[in-house]
Amino acid sequence: MSFADDRAEIDNLLTRYLFAFDGRDPEAYAATFAPEGSVVFMRGEVKGREALEQMVRTIDLMGGLTGEERSFPGSTRPVPVVRHLVTSTMVEVDGDTAKAYSYWFQISTVNYRRLPEVLGFGHYEDDLVRLDDGWRFQRRQVFNETLDSRRSSPDQYPFKQTKHA
Repeated sequence: MSFADDRAEIDNLLTRYLFAFDGRDPEAYAATFAPEGSVVFMRGEVKGREALEQMVRTIDLMGGLTGEERSFPGSTRPVPVVRHLVTSTMVEVDGDTAKAYSYWFQISTVNYRRLPEVLGFGHYEDDLVRLDDGWRFQRRQVFNETLDSRRSSPDQYPFKQTKHA
């Protein structure tokens, strides 16, 4: 495969991850990881596809809204949504492994007027592995600039560690 082919597959993986997460599809989310892959985020590390599926089943993307508040029976108010966006991705491929770095934003309408607002932002640091069925996350670290415990520091900022062409 060429770098362009690998890059296209990896970009697709990053997007499939977010669609599966926001769409609350546990199986599709877990399938973006290697069998023993892990994600490290504000709640710690979750490892293995079964645990990743369970995380997606139980995580609350709606900020504690009840079922009634989410569905608004008889109301013309739109149902609140959460969407994650990924941008500015850098990829380094080394055979059947790769590293990816990208920015992410969390946009939501979980507020009184249901207007879009940025709830969070940060960056991902990904260790990827090529399996027989394509690229998968071996380890995904989520840095969140709105949480003191998950912020990046200038010393660990990924762009200082990457090669420049």
